[in-house]
Amino acid sequence: VPPQQADPGARPGVDAAPESGRWAIVAALDPSYPLPAAVAEAAAENPVDERPPLALLRDGLQAGRLEGLAALARLCAPAELGTLLHDAGSHLRPAAVDWLLAHGANPETMVEGETALSALLGHGGEGAAAIEVLLAHGASPAGAGGLARFLAACPQRDQAARGHEQLALDLFLAGADPFALSAAGDPPLSLAVRLGWLRLLDA
Repeated sequence: VPPQQADPGARPGVDAAPESGRWAIVAALDPSYPLPAAVAEAAAENPVDERPPLALLRDGLQAGRLEGLAALARLCAPAELGTLLHDAGSHLRPAAVDWLLAHGANPETMVEGETALSALLGHGGEGAAAIEVLLAHGASPAGAGGLARFLAACPQRDQAARGHEQLALDLFLAGADPFALSAAGDPPLSLAVRLGWLRLLDA
């Protein structure tokens, strides 16, 4: 079959193969095609990595190696990229969260009934940097109990309490629910009292 032959959508095989992670076929059809870094390195010693773009993208982000990942991101739908925002440890990698959002990830993608932002609220101050990135990209903190969940996860006498109070204010101003109770049954008001966050109390 002529390798240049296109499908009914006028797309040649070398453009279709990357979407399903068929990197060996890509390399055979066009040896000059720029393979993702993880695939190219593996191909030097082993058969070409046949994992789909989303799996390669996840590995690259977790390793902090961004070279070649933009091409993979273009092969994924916004909702697929949005699932990567939920990866374990994303609260420790705000740069990866920012990269995904800048490359089209949908911040409202739900996994197990939660958006990435609502899941991060349960990490309290540990998730602050990633929460700020999501808010900056327009993610919504709306939903019952989100503010209480964040406050309950912020320990008292935290060294970074002032910055976390400002983030709690930002969440409140962005639409986080100020009334729903935490999992332990505490309203945000009493949690703010325990934390000594007077500006949040005033708000």
